[in-house]
Amino acid sequence: MLKYFQIEGKFPHRKQEIPDVVVEHVAQQLKVQSNEFKRYELQERVAKRHRVQIRAFLGVRVGTVVDAKTILAWLFTHDQPLEEHNFDRLKEAMYERYK
Repeated sequence: MLKYFQIEGKFPHRKQEIPDVVVEHVAQQLKVQSNEFKRYELQERVAKRHRVQIRAFLGVRVGTVVDAKTILAWLFTHDQPLEEHNFDRLKEAMYERYK
């Protein structure tokens, strides 16, 4: 979950979002069998605690309504990617802004 969050800027909703090759790589680093990941439930208490620990480790907090309003106001002043229909660029800019 740490690596996924660092790369994607969010936590996975489903295990299928994490490529098998990544699971294999991390399992090798931890010296565990990759099938152990099947027992890990993303919506259980342990996973929630891991998300809290990952946010603390990275210095990230959960977004608030105020954050959403702030990014919306920013978006209205930076609407060129919308006019160009370049949603990937807009998404990237918004993630950078949130960081």
